Amino acid sequence: YGVSVPSINSSYSYKYFGTGRGISAYTFIDEYSRVFYDTVISSSEREAAYVLDGLLYNEVVESTIHSTDTHGYTEVVFGVSNSLGVEFAPRIKSPGNQIMYSFRNMPQKYYREKGYKIIPEKGRYINEEILNEQWDNILRFLASIKTKKVTASVIMKRLSSYSKNHPLYKALKELGRVYKTIFLLKYFDDSEYRQRIEKQLN
Repeated sequence: YGVSVPSINSSYSYKYFGTGRGISAYTFIDEYSRVFYDTVISSSEREAAYVLDGLLYNEVVESTIHSTDTHGYTEVVFGVSNSLGVEFAPRIKSPGNQIMYSFRNMPQKYYREKGYKIIPEKGRYINEEILNEQWDNILRFLASIKTKKVTASVIMKRLSSYSKNHPLYKALKELGRVYKTIFLLKYFDDSEYRQRIEKQLN
């Protein structure tokens, strides 16, 4: 929405307003098209940081699966959402171009020898070391947002603002890569699953 007066959330966004300012109203709807959460954010912000806020807000109907478009997807959201018991199933633009990961003890050669048609990217492995190092912090992070001591959007924005090399941020990203790879394999293999995601977004 365009905003012509001073507003705490408004910002410039050439994509939506040209030289003007505006805000985004980010809403969540269930399968019956009922709005169960909404928030106002800056139009220049990516929606991904707010995906978890809406999922954790709804205490009446617990979500088991959630879909967004590409703008609501990050590998960190994959990791956190699935760890909280909500399957994250976004409609990603050009899914065939996404990187799929494996573990070091199962390199690309292993899958080729087995005759698999879809194989992980060569040399792209899950960093198990950082997951082991940061596991307690990951659990602390999940507990903090699950018990609503802090909103997911606040803590995720703070983590990403420190540095992309922040150990916890990197660990959450690695966790997300595991779930993203599993999701992509399911997405490629199951046409009904793809249709369900499309229906959820429509």
